[in-house]
Amino acid sequence: KTTKTKSMRLEDLVSNSKPPTVIKVDVEGHELPALKGVGKFLQNVRTIVAEPHKTNDIKPTDIIEWGKSEGFEAFHLDHRSNPIPVKYPESLRHIILTRQ
Repeated sequence: KTTKTKSMRLEDLVSNSKPPTVIKVDVEGHELPALKGVGKFLQNVRTIVAEPHKTNDIKPTDIIEWGKSEGFEAFHLDHRSNPIPVKYPESLRHIILTRQ
């Protein structure tokens, strides 16, 4: 079944609000285009949590590489929710991108 949904840029959604510093992205395989569409608010973001899906030819490594190009470091959570550096990105269920 196909469902039509409305989409909008983050900067349009929060144009009259304080810019976000944390973003969580779970858009079923469209994480990279969504992150690229954050627009001017990306400069305020310090943490991004993404749930990568291997669809549309986008892999977790693509999200990590984009994050690095924007000044983020990539982590994932261990079984105790401690952040640890990414070693095997293709098997990740969550990617955490952080920067100072």
